[in-house]
Amino acid sequence: MGARAGQSGDSIRGRIVILLAMALQTLGGCTPSNLAPASGSRPGSGASTAAPSTVAEWVITGQVLDLAGNPAGDVRVTGRAAVDAAALISNNTGSLIDGRANPLLDSRGNPLMDSRGNPLLDTRGAAFRIQVEGLDTRTDANGRFTLRAPGDYPLNVEAVLSDTLKAIQLDVSSASNVPTLRLAPTSTVTGRVTAPDAPLVTDFEGVEVFIPGTSYQARTDSSGRFTLSNVPAGTFPLVALNAGLGRGFVAALRVDAGQSVAAPDVAMTLKAPVIARVSPDNGGPDSRVTLSGREFGATAGKTFLVTFNGVIATGVQRVSDDTIRVTVPRAARTGDLVVMVNGIPSNALPFQVVKRLVLSPGHQELAVGVRTAYGLEAFDTEGDPVATPSVTWRSEGEALTLSASSVEALKVGEGRLVVESGTVRDVAVLRVTVRAPRVETVAGDGEPGYQDGPGASARFNGLTGIAVASDGTTYVCSQYTPVLRAIDPDGTVRTVAGANESGLVDAATSSARFGYLTGVCVEPSGNILVSDAGNNSIRRVTPDGRVSTLAGPIVPPDPNVYSYQFVDGASSSARFSIPVGLVALPDGTVYVADMWNHRIRRIAPDGVVKTFAGNGSPTLVDGLGDFASFRYPSGLALDAEGNLIVVDQGNQVVRRISPDGLVTTLAGDAREGYADRTGREARFFNPVGLAIDPVGTLFISDLWNHRIRKMTPDGVVTTLAGGSAGFVDGTVPEARFSYPSGLALDPRTGHLLVTDAQNDRVRRIVF
Repeated sequence: MGARAGQSGDSIRGRIVILLAMALQTLGGCTPSNLAPASGSRPGSGASTAAPSTVAEWVITGQVLDLAGNPAGDVRVTGRAAVDAAALISNNTGSLIDGRANPLLDSRGNPLMDSRGNPLLDTRGAAFRIQVEGLDTRTDANGRFTLRAPGDYPLNVEAVLSDTLKAIQLDVSSASNVPTLRLAPTSTVTGRVTAPDAPLVTDFEGVEVFIPGTSYQARTDSSGRFTLSNVPAGTFPLVALNAGLGRGFVAALRVDAGQSVAAPDVAMTLKAPVIARVSPDNGGPDSRVTLSGREFGATAGKTFLVTFNGVIATGVQRVSDDTIRVTVPRAARTGDLVVMVNGIPSNALPFQVVKRLVLSPGHQELAVGVRTAYGLEAFDTEGDPVATPSVTWRSEGEALTLSASSVEALKVGEGRLVVESGTVRDVAVLRVTVRAPRVETVAGDGEPGYQDGPGASARFNGLTGIAVASDGTTYVCSQYTPVLRAIDPDGTVRTVAGANESGLVDAATSSARFGYLTGVCVEPSGNILVSDAGNNSIRRVTPDGRVSTLAGPIVPPDPNVYSYQFVDGASSSARFSIPVGLVALPDGTVYVADMWNHRIRRIAPDGVVKTFAGNGSPTLVDGLGDFASFRYPSGLALDAEGNLIVVDQGNQVVRRISPDGLVTTLAGDAREGYADRTGREARFFNPVGLAIDPVGTLFISDLWNHRIRKMTPDGVVTTLAGGSAGFVDGTVPEARFSYPSGLALDPRTGHLLVTDAQNDRVRRIVF
């Protein structure tokens, strides 16, 4: 090996010096002694006036043979630095140096210079690319060549006759500096890069794939596929590099002459961010959420963002590589929560964005000293329930105190119970009184049957309608017992008319026959009207038990003929389909909720039946007369202004019909559920019964919510009593019903009477 002093004017050698110094530093900082910095030295320390150090040069000679083994003249030969592939040095065009880049110092602390007088840089730990130029020659007539290299460093030596005839020898060093390269047909290498630790990554376009120390490099397409063309025979390391995906490495890729080679998949080192836990997994806009996981990129300072179903969150705080705190954005909707780090998505975890909170039992009257637990329902932006909503509770006002979700009434006055999730909240306004309303049983022992006698021993079966006369007598009817019964003020239950046998017979007391009965009201005259749904007729009963038919068929329907009909006209020719609610006016007019005809009918004093409102379409349309539509109307009541109030069961709303027939919706959002709200924001679940007090307060039996609801004249809907299905007498917070049906107010006491259908009892709410 020959050596000579460096030539400061040789730009090619200068660039090679840079390459070799940088390559060696990247490979672990092992440098010859004349390049090694002094122990403990650092940039700028140990200044000296000594002349800059230089690097020696050595010579490589060799020969190129053709396919037949003969010397090949005029063949281009190049040399490139043979570096460790793990250092990820590419010979692609352009240069990039990042990371730490401090001057290299000699043993005396002086900076090492290249031939142009520029300092050599220490780039250990940095990823960089440099272009090697200058080690380039051609063979003579005997196929021989000479390459001059600065320093005794290995080179990759390549001979190129054409794109399809090449030869290469790797790691040519001073120990084997007479290489013989035999030309052979080149090959095509195909393969792909993958990211097994980032399975959600689908776009691999632009990954740089190369054989280190050579000119063979390619870029992947979006699927990660690459092709290296015209590669000489040999065994090579293969490297993939991308700023976003990290790096990948194949240790030994064998390329046989003239073959198409499929490379093994090159696995990138990218580790996608992973969300292991979201706490809580639900919340309203502006609530705070903590994400726990890994690879969140805090230490490396990588860019990141968090999305809620595609909406980018603000107020994001990356606490560490495994913790992020974030605020739920106001535009977010229920869906996947994802973290993006350097554009790489994490796995997705579901997050429910809370949109609505509903307290139950809602607006309530409590007595001093009473404690009651409040339930909570939560719904997300898609209307789906949130199983365990993340909320905060608090009380406002001196009348109440709060412990968890239980409220205790402290003193007479008004307070507020507030529940919140971010910006979503619900408020229950609570009024504390000296005494709470109380639920009592009037009659019925809870066993289904038919038995008259003292209230506690009487039996009912499928109670439906109820009405109270001015003298305090309560009239009730049942679906499964075709009789009209009375409860006297002393609690005795007796049968007024009918026998425990179905039929259609106008007669006195036990000789009369009914089908199944659904509604009852007391006329101002004292007579009782019943909706005989089994016969689709309206029947009148005198207090002493004489039965007549007011409207509808007067003979039993043919069991073989469908009898649910709609006919307006004279009394006996009119036809109904499951009449339910009834209201009688002082002038003799009667209103009927004709449930299965989806209409409100009016019976004039002369018996002529006409449609008052509704067109028979089972829809929800407000408007005048037959422009409006209902869906299974049931309960009826008349207010002080002569408006007819209707519980529109199938539409889950309460409606009003003015005396001239204009229909408007007062309360209910037309969806099944439970919500104590004002007007159209309230929600019911099959409301059926209705009663109204002298000041216009409505009472509604909410059948499938097992509650008695209360609606003030200004439209505020609250829960008066009830909750989950059951049977409990007692104060309002504890009392329970099971499918409450009919309602009626006692005109003497103001108590509210309830037919508790599944409990087979007549109950009373005492205010």
